[in-house]
Amino acid sequence: MSASSGQAVPCRADAPVCTPPPGGLQPSLFVERLEMVGMPASTSFAFNSDGKLAQTVVLFPDSDPELQTGLLQGIHGKPMDEAQRVWRDERRGTIITAVPTDRGTMLVYRPAGR
Repeated sequence: MSASSGQAVPCRADAPVCTPPPGGLQPSLFVERLEMVGMPASTSFAFNSDGKLAQTVVLFPDSDPELQTGLLQGIHGKPMDEAQRVWRDERRGTIITAVPTDRGTMLVYRPAGR
């Protein structure tokens, strides 16, 4: 498994993107440095008991949550839940949640059926 500029490796406790999101799963793999929409990011992956991808987290360090919200709204339109910052990507069948953290903005992608 690889992503733009890095290879996925086992999660480490010192990797911020390996911290489970609120109500989310513990990631097992991560890519430390990559670029998405022109911004530095890191990403992690969590799998269900069948070994299928169940959650992807993208952490944009030191990013403005309002910028991420604006980007998501530009791509997916109004959120399903504005207070919780939740969007549905109909094309990919995923639910996207924007989570502001003390380390930046975390985008959590989960299959729509979860």
